[in-house]
Amino acid sequence: MTFSLRFALLLAFSLTLAVWSALWTLADFYSLPWQWAKEKSTKKAIPQFRLKETRDLMAKAHELNPNQVDYLLELAQGTYQLANEEVRHSEGEKALLQEALRYYERAASLRPSWATTWINLAGVRLRLDPEQLPEALKDLERAITLDPWSPTIQMRAVSLGFVVWPYASSTLRERLISNAVKALNVDAKRVIQLAMEKGLIGELEPLLTPEARTILEKMRGQP
Repeated sequence: MTFSLRFALLLAFSLTLAVWSALWTLADFYSLPWQWAKEKSTKKAIPQFRLKETRDLMAKAHELNPNQVDYLLELAQGTYQLANEEVRHSEGEKALLQEALRYYERAASLRPSWATTWINLAGVRLRLDPEQLPEALKDLERAITLDPWSPTIQMRAVSLGFVVWPYASSTLRERLISNAVKALNVDAKRVIQLAMEKGLIGELEPLLTPEARTILEKMRGQP
């Protein structure tokens, strides 16, 4: 290989690397407003127009780096939040939920080991279309299999799992109760409240710790 050919190949590689790096940096720049919006959302509501602006910038970041799973998940989350601003069961809500579903499915295909993707995918499916219940059950079970010790996954699995309880297999029900017992260490009051609301406290009560049992008795004594 001649020197000129080696130099040309090296130059082409360097230019490719520079372009890739520039696109990555630009994508990160576009993602910053969404990160800001997420931080603000923990303190107060974000106006819908501002939420849409930041979500659209996140979409630009995804366009520049389509295989970055973090961008896909953030884009899916922002789209789902926009759906929450729509009238329930409206065409606008349905369209945004379908869009969020596509992003979550893409993220799951790129990084199938992330439990967060699967638990959110289950939630979107359940809200979007009752016919997607079988797939939602699979997504839910996959999430608690991949990361059974994550507090976020535990609490989300409790809220979703108690909703789909009538349709869950006996095996999945056992896993949901096991998950609920773990989640007692995260937020015992919330777990017990959800179990009571769904008529499942009888399934959970024999497994309660003394501390959780005290919480239950106090809740039962409330008017």
